[in-house]
Amino acid sequence: MAHGIVKGIDKGIVGLCDVFGGTWHNFKEYQQVNGKVPFQDVVETLNYKVEKRQVHIPVNQPDGTIVMTAVPEMFVLTRADSQVAVHNISVSDEFQVYQNLEFLNEMENGVMKNNPELGIESCGSLWAGRLAFVNFILDKYCVKGDTSETMTRLMYYNAFGGRSISCCCSSVRVVCNNTLMLSEAQGAANQTLRKFKHTSGAPKRVESHVSDLAKVMIATAHHKEQLDHLASQQMQAREVEHFLGHMFEIEEGDSKKTQATRVNKRGEILKIFESGVDLQGAIARTRYAMLQSVTAYSQHETLSKDMDETSTWFDVVSGGGRHKFNQKAFSILVQDEIPIPAGAVSVCDLAEASNFN
Repeated sequence: MAHGIVKGIDKGIVGLCDVFGGTWHNFKEYQQVNGKVPFQDVVETLNYKVEKRQVHIPVNQPDGTIVMTAVPEMFVLTRADSQVAVHNISVSDEFQVYQNLEFLNEMENGVMKNNPELGIESCGSLWAGRLAFVNFILDKYCVKGDTSETMTRLMYYNAFGGRSISCCCSSVRVVCNNTLMLSEAQGAANQTLRKFKHTSGAPKRVESHVSDLAKVMIATAHHKEQLDHLASQQMQAREVEHFLGHMFEIEEGDSKKTQATRVNKRGEILKIFESGVDLQGAIARTRYAMLQSVTAYSQHETLSKDMDETSTWFDVVSGGGRHKFNQKAFSILVQDEIPIPAGAVSVCDLAEASNFN
């Protein structure tokens, strides 16, 4: 993946830098500000016009002259300000160009008017204006006892050629094409992603879906309650042993090498659980701390030469193996009692070898 910011052409604004810090790329094209991004600043940033211009080709005439002749049903999408083609493949006459301002007007008169607490975190154009995104802050909360805040965001982008118009919910702060793709992947995994064709009424349909996504927060209330409950449940040594036994099962007949590998992996999670800097205080040694230990392990401790941290994050948010691993942990921890792993070899020595009481 690439950042997608064309120097000298694209523009963007990333807000809340006082809370989350600046962008990773620090490109001057993307202004970094404190607080939320004012709506009028978003309009000024994204209000460039894209025109559908008919393709012409040179045709030799009998008298030796060359005449530029229009090609039926072939049009190129071009920015009117920079005269740059935003897509290198022609579109047909049926392609409907929706200017960014049309989407912004729908958002202002719809979801933003009905939800005045909704703030804009970032906006920008990518690939010389082929994409234009807006990222909203939808909700934020802290699990009881945790010092870190969880953010839920709502993102949509307008696309000029080759892509559908899209919107979704995610936890990703969008500051470039890389993070936009992560947001879209997470939206696909959590089933909030929806794509729209460039046909009549697209801006209104997108705004309607964005409004519906804002209602998703009602459905997430139960998940918040579960996390708060996990943060209040201290784990005893036997529960830790049973949980890790489920996460890395050891069966009768497994080779000594396999057993050693899985015990070591259990130990890596246990180490994070007991000594992780962000897992102390009120949440120390709770089921919530164990869930955070698992996600920290799958995100940061499973790297290889073929997979860096960006790749592991994409694997998590796109529903890959790490996502399933994290979900397995969550499904075990929310049970009233953590069951004994069926057929698993006892690993009492793991708990006894630690300083966990």
